[in-house]
Amino acid sequence: MRGFGQARGGGGPPAGGSSVHVANLSASVTGDMLRSIFGHFGTVTDVRLINDGPRTFGFVDFAQADASEAAMSMAGTAFAGRMSRVE
Repeated sequence: MRGFGQARGGGGPPAGGSSVHVANLSASVTGDMLRSIFGHFGTVTDVRLINDGPRTFGFVDFAQADASEAAMSMAGTAFAGRMSRVE
């Protein structure tokens, strides 16, 4: 891996929380952008972005267990000009 960006926290959802993987992101997407977008589904506790050459992906952790299920509705949504995958 080339580098990590916007890394915060300990790397996983808190006890009782949940997490989603967000793939196919533009390199211009920031952790603050993901926090703002996914904050509509629950309390975001951590955002981690990974830049691996041409690939950028991230993880969004929520305080609530059901927030990740709601966040799945963002799959196929365009972020900064690219269709995202939310898993």
